[in-house]
Amino acid sequence: MEELEEAKQQAQTATHAFNAVRQARFDTFMKAFSHISAGIDRIFKVAAGLLASLRQVMLCTASLYMLVELRAAALGGSH
Repeated sequence: MEELEEAKQQAQTATHAFNAVRQARFDTFMKAFSHISAGIDRIFKVAAGLLASLRQVMLCTASLYMLVELRAAALGGSH
């Protein structure tokens, strides 16, 4: 009977050790994942801002081009 109790104790100790390692690995993974996710989020926000700025520049350029064309048409075709 003593061997059975000793085996149960060893199994319980091994289970606790395994769960501790599993939890440590999970915590390390989540810390890395959160760090990487935050970095990617910042990059996408910067990229979205740059695209919005580029869109504004393109709209302004197109508007200016249309104004130049309208003015040229009003003046008889010369720029």
